[in-house]
Amino acid sequence: MKTPDEISRHEVGHVLAAALYGARPFSLSLDSDGEGSGGRIHFRQRTIYTAEDCRKSMRIWLAGVASERILTGTPLQPIGPDGDESWRLARVLHGLDAGDDVIQA
Repeated sequence: MKTPDEISRHEVGHVLAAALYGARPFSLSLDSDGEGSGGRIHFRQRTIYTAEDCRKSMRIWLAGVASERILTGTPLQPIGPDGDESWRLARVLHGLDAGDDVIQA
């Protein structure tokens, strides 16, 4: 289970990226769910209208792991929900269906 310090190092990356890209978070939790996952951040608007919106959302999702690496030097491992959402957005950005092979596209 992650400690509150580990969770906050991750979530601060999302918060800073959200502020940089104009996203509007309305809640942030640093409570661990006991399953190894950490906090949560929720946004008011999750609709993606343009390719640039998609790129901004991907950056926000990946900023948590980037923050961990910057602050602790741990390897970059975008796995779990943040990585899953980033892959989903990459597929949207490139017009791929969920079953498409990313390498072949």
